[in-house]
Amino acid sequence: MAKIAKVMTLFIFVLGSFTFVNRDAHAQITHVSINQKLFSLGEYPKFRLNIVSESGNYSKMQFVVQQGGSEERLMVKPINKFLLLLTGVEDVVDPSARLVIREYRVNKWRDVKRFELFSGDEQHVTPRAKKKVLESEIKKVESRLVQLQGAGALNDGACQLSTLPGQTLWRIATQYSKEWGMSPQGGAVAIYEANPQAFSAESISSLRADSKLMCPSDLIKNKYKDPNVAQRTYKALLN
Repeated sequence: MAKIAKVMTLFIFVLGSFTFVNRDAHAQITHVSINQKLFSLGEYPKFRLNIVSESGNYSKMQFVVQQGGSEERLMVKPINKFLLLLTGVEDVVDPSARLVIREYRVNKWRDVKRFELFSGDEQHVTPRAKKKVLESEIKKVESRLVQLQGAGALNDGACQLSTLPGQTLWRIATQYSKEWGMSPQGGAVAIYEANPQAFSAESISSLRADSKLMCPSDLIKNKYKDPNVAQRTYKALLN
């Protein structure tokens, strides 16, 4: 009887282990795709998502929007067995934002699929969305400006720009941008970041008369050598 009991115990243990492994295997997502994207750049995320999974156990799945180095986990509402409604609360303002689907497998969260959210359809951005994107760009610039101020890396303290009374920022930037190897927009933003005290109400369009302007540091100038970055930041600061 003792031998039979041991055999039965072993059999139950093996059966339990087999059942656990199968349960874990059946949790895998076999298909996932975006059915419909119900928002535009600058708005909160909202999707209908096609999904096929053996278990339908959404507690072992994550649906995440990644943008600008941050993540938001979306809320999940099943519409039917193969269709989910995903929503978030943080506006998506990064044109490079992605939707990432993850599943918990073998004691670890693993990426199953990634979707670029705005590839090829930026032309459909609404004016409201554009405004939010520009506001986000301004916040990034302001945050970076604070960091640079704290680091003491805003300007070259031994170098002052040569200007004439009444010269606009654009005229000054055009004069120096060629020397610095950058676009006029890049030169304007670099001067603005290097001399925040020279602008009224922190507006790039309001250079104070007769302000002494220091040369931007190499760190700031290098930030705006890329003309696309310079143009995007300049445009954000103008609005």
